[in-house]
Amino acid sequence: SRLGNYVIEEELGKGGMGKVYRAQHAMIRRPTAVKVMEGPAARSPEALARFEREVQLSATLTHPNTITIYDFGRSEDATFYYVMEYLDGVDLQRVVEKFGPIPPERTTFILQQVCGSLAEAHSRGIIHRDLKPSNIFLTERGGLCDFVKVLDFGLAKQMRSGPDDVQLTQVGSVFGTPLFMAPETAAEAHVDHRADQYSIGCVAYWMLTGRPPFEGSSPFDVIAKHLKVDPRPPSMVSELTISQEFDDIVLKCLEKSSGDRFPDMRELARALDDLTFDHPWSGDQAREWWSLHMAEAQ
Repeated sequence: SRLGNYVIEEELGKGGMGKVYRAQHAMIRRPTAVKVMEGPAARSPEALARFEREVQLSATLTHPNTITIYDFGRSEDATFYYVMEYLDGVDLQRVVEKFGPIPPERTTFILQQVCGSLAEAHSRGIIHRDLKPSNIFLTERGGLCDFVKVLDFGLAKQMRSGPDDVQLTQVGSVFGTPLFMAPETAAEAHVDHRADQYSIGCVAYWMLTGRPPFEGSSPFDVIAKHLKVDPRPPSMVSELTISQEFDDIVLKCLEKSSGDRFPDMRELARALDDLTFDHPWSGDQAREWWSLHMAEAQ
């Protein structure tokens, strides 16, 4: 089947607002991923507006660690779709579930790239709002392994938004994934770029320990812990050796009050850059890990 200039090859996955397919441009043969609005969301004006806004927000971002949007449009039957770069690799959720906690030096290497992606988004007034391990993808670009792509700005919010945007972000009430959700998001309070930093802290905790900072019997239980319970330092939970300095960075990201976190992503990236390791993660190590494990990871 075809959507516009794109030949659909196979389904890659699906979410609450539609499905993602592997496709190829009919003329230039470039492999792509096509996200198609399907199901009840396709009949909802609010959901359709959010889907379209996801494209518009994502398409303004040019950082190499942010997924690239190529095109969007509507099919002959009015199905809305957009086209992005096709990624071959694995997300962080899969890596940790398959291989366990990620060593601190590799975690730092990955998180610095995430910070770069989000620093650009925040400078344009865009908050991601749904950072989680499955939205951080490791791929290979130009011979560089462990190259990060931040995915799915579908719940993104503009910090300087108009009344229409406010209505759109309120559809469905609380957005995001409870295991990685900032307290202010859960409380439906004022949210700014520092909510993404809290989520990065949760992701870092997951990478270093193999578990989120808070777990519970229900989403509401987890949210309550984000609001009221202080996390244990990663070094007390992980099987890996984690320095006090790395503990401090993660716990600063996980402060309940956004004012107690790093001022912005660049400051967080500087703190990560100041960490020292006996054997920092290198391109050679990344290539070796990929050659040994990528087939199994996928």
